[in-house]
Amino acid sequence: MKLLINEFIKDYKKKTTWVYMILIIAMLAFYNFARTYNLEGTPESSAQTLIAESLSVTTGIAYIFILIMFANNLSQEYSKGTIKFLYSKPKSRTAILTAKIILAFFNFVVFGFISFASDIFMKKYIFYKNYINLHTVFGERLGEEFYNRTLLEHSSIFLGSVAIVVIFMISLVLLICTVAKTQILSLVIVMFMVLAGDLISSLSLLVMGKFEYIKYLFTNISKIPGYFTDKAFNATTSEIFKLGSSDLLIMALSWTVLFMIISYVVNARRDITLD
Repeated sequence: MKLLINEFIKDYKKKTTWVYMILIIAMLAFYNFARTYNLEGTPESSAQTLIAESLSVTTGIAYIFILIMFANNLSQEYSKGTIKFLYSKPKSRTAILTAKIILAFFNFVVFGFISFASDIFMKKYIFYKNYINLHTVFGERLGEEFYNRTLLEHSSIFLGSVAIVVIFMISLVLLICTVAKTQILSLVIVMFMVLAGDLISSLSLLVMGKFEYIKYLFTNISKIPGYFTDKAFNATTSEIFKLGSSDLLIMALSWTVLFMIISYVVNARRDITLD
């Protein structure tokens, strides 16, 4: 626990952490301004759909920033040599790496909560005044395209699905940063995988006819939130990619465990010279 607290303090002492938070809020403010400007202050969506969209946008933004932070934290330790000081302490390499992983997920929770709270505040009190009633909106049902669930049910399932994807992506970033030897290379590969994952999934369709098992490519794990919350997306994933709920969940578990094992083994055997 002490190791985790120390990693937390290190993260939140950095100016970049607070810059990321400010950037997220600024992006959300611009997004809301652009929408209300085009819609002249009258949203086309219902209040509950508006919040569901907000949840999707804010978790997506938070997810990108925390992966960048995680990649920076790992790669900087090696590139700047500070990992030597960590490994000189009476803590195992496994414990140090585990603390960084837990902190990465905790950062997602913090960034996601701040992003969502900021976005809802702006929508309710600045951009869509008197349009959203937070006392009743979470009990209202979304449309049939969202399985006619209440907003609270939809949000719970969506957040659980996103958590699975985030844990997988943390394992992927962990693998990249433990294998790559430079900070720049790590960040380039991480950003490519985060931003080009859907493109890689689409390109995989070109060879799926000959190689059916290509559908189990790890980039398809990002489809989990949409599969469990959006009827149209569910149908597309089932019909085009031939993936079901069990396929996606087993893929997420298998790839995550595989990447974690490789990362821990590489990290344990990595040669670090203590001066």
